[in-house]
Amino acid sequence: MSSCFGALCFLFLAFLAGADGLYLKPKVLQALAESYSESKMHRRVNEGSDPEMEVVRLAAMLRDVANIENFTATQLSPVGAEFSCPRLEPSPEVPQSVHQLRPSDIKVIGALGDSISAAFLSMAETVLDVILVREYVGNSWSIGSDYGDPTEAATLANFLGYYNENLRGSSTGTCRVLQSGTDNCRNGNFNTAKSAAKARAMLGQAERLVALMQADPDVNIEEDWKVVTLWIGGNDLCQFCNNNNRGATPEEYEEYLTQALDYLHENLPRTFVNLVSIIDVAMLQEVSSDIRCTLFHLFECSCLDRQEQLTEYALEYRSRMHEVIDSGRYDTKDDFTVVIQPFYEEAFLPENPIDYFAADCFHFNSKGQAVAAVSLWNNMVEPVGSKSTQLAIDLEAKCPQEPYYLFTKKNSV
Repeated sequence: MSSCFGALCFLFLAFLAGADGLYLKPKVLQALAESYSESKMHRRVNEGSDPEMEVVRLAAMLRDVANIENFTATQLSPVGAEFSCPRLEPSPEVPQSVHQLRPSDIKVIGALGDSISAAFLSMAETVLDVILVREYVGNSWSIGSDYGDPTEAATLANFLGYYNENLRGSSTGTCRVLQSGTDNCRNGNFNTAKSAAKARAMLGQAERLVALMQADPDVNIEEDWKVVTLWIGGNDLCQFCNNNNRGATPEEYEEYLTQALDYLHENLPRTFVNLVSIIDVAMLQEVSSDIRCTLFHLFECSCLDRQEQLTEYALEYRSRMHEVIDSGRYDTKDDFTVVIQPFYEEAFLPENPIDYFAADCFHFNSKGQAVAAVSLWNNMVEPVGSKSTQLAIDLEAKCPQEPYYLFTKKNSV
């Protein structure tokens, strides 16, 4: 990061404000200058703060200073899946084993992760929305339930809700920037994902998720079957070259991931955990060569220019994830398991990749969220060892096959 980081940020956001023919109020520009012309953001980043978090923090400040809390941004439409599966009845008796679990047996859903799972910018249409909008938690690929129908809005919660309309814990609506995963975003429900989160935050998110479920009078923590999805590591990769790699080494990634999974294993009975394999963020370079994308990538993924090292780290993250799960560490109970869902492992960007990304060219838009959701759902109904390692770009969702179990290592044999 250069010493002119603060000034660059100022010019960058002024550029964004004018990108759609809209301009910031003078008092907003004044606040920008006072807050950032002295390189406060640059200093905080050097002290260990995340560049993505600083941009999000600045967006929140801008909205408050400009007095535009009630601003209504133009929203993208949700994207649905090709899905025509027959409905399934719950198992005749409540399963005692996670290896005999049907989608229709799931009563509770939860999620851990970062801004992708918080659906940051997923429904935003214009560049200016990056400053003004909220996190669209109801559109989250792993837990959002807006629209309720997977053919209208493809999300894991909508797929599971198709089989159980009384599913608890899904996210709805929107939250203010930086509020997802906190008590200030109550409609997020059991979505504990936070924008800018890294792997080191997963234990805290796991603890919060368990506490939320335990406090909900409509959830029987001991008896209800749950699906929890954990996807983390993009921000670790994007910032690995800062701060002497502190907190982002493959060894640390494994440690943080294991801490969170251990906690869920010990405190959340009757749970099927989706552990989604990390994506190689180096492919973001292929999204677009547009100057807008380049500038956003500078702020949100400052290590993106280190392509070879990024890919090496992503592969090492995956390798360590597989080692932990393949060890059988989480197969010591019959009512709990962790299954790696590998649809990102050989993923490639589709034609016109910008169509799948939000206005910042970094986060998924509604189409990207839908592709992630369908890919996850398909992995869940595919046997371990035969799971797709690529994205379901066609948005064609698979149907569970008799005996209709969600696949685990044990029932895939």
